[in-house]
Amino acid sequence: MENINLKDIDQQIIELTQKLGPLGTKLEFIESEIEDLESDKDYIEYEICKIERRIKLLKSKLLASNIDKFTGDAFVDAIILASMFCSLDYEQRSLFKHVYLSDSEIMATDSYRGIIINGLEIPKELQGKYIKWDVRSDFEANTTTLEQEYPKLKELICDIIQKPGHEFNVLTGTGFYSQFNMQERSKDDYREVITLDMAEKTAFNREYIEIALLSMGDKPFTVKYTGRLEPMVMYNNSVRIVVLPMRLND
Repeated sequence: MENINLKDIDQQIIELTQKLGPLGTKLEFIESEIEDLESDKDYIEYEICKIERRIKLLKSKLLASNIDKFTGDAFVDAIILASMFCSLDYEQRSLFKHVYLSDSEIMATDSYRGIIINGLEIPKELQGKYIKWDVRSDFEANTTTLEQEYPKLKELICDIIQKPGHEFNVLTGTGFYSQFNMQERSKDDYREVITLDMAEKTAFNREYIEIALLSMGDKPFTVKYTGRLEPMVMYNNSVRIVVLPMRLND
């Protein structure tokens, strides 16, 4: 039987343990670095995705700015106006990228705001059809049908108007900001945020408000407000608009 030198074994254990300690420390350091790098990677991927999405949205807006020229034709201009409420986001559902024509109204929504334009004579061949937001002519040839049920935009606006709350009469869009003491808030994720004093301070996407005011034109309109985190409605005899507020962290 081989003689076991306990002293040698003890020495080997000591030497191996001494090697093991630094390796363990180095492993912990590497694992910590990997965690940090994975966190950095996740953040960079998120930022890349956000920037790519923003670039596509800006390209769509650039296209929209080149075609959103009113013609003087009431029907065509109503479609152009409604298209400003469509989503230009490539990730959004197709439903939100189209203007919808009923038998008596033109409407559009991107799920954050919506518009209904009435008082127009809708050609029979266009009734119940969808037109993509960037179509500006040959409407009949460019209509489509979508399987999804259109959002109950009309019902939502009617419910808000009928709910208890605050109503404000606004003579023109130019006086809107001063009437509600508009204040610059911040730029939140590429969006310019403002607050309006409507019985209490409420935050909105400034671009949405400006397009809504453009839609009201130079006609007086009513603003209906029912609560800080509730949608706001602007309406008169020909146009009804709903805009959702923004939920801020503070």
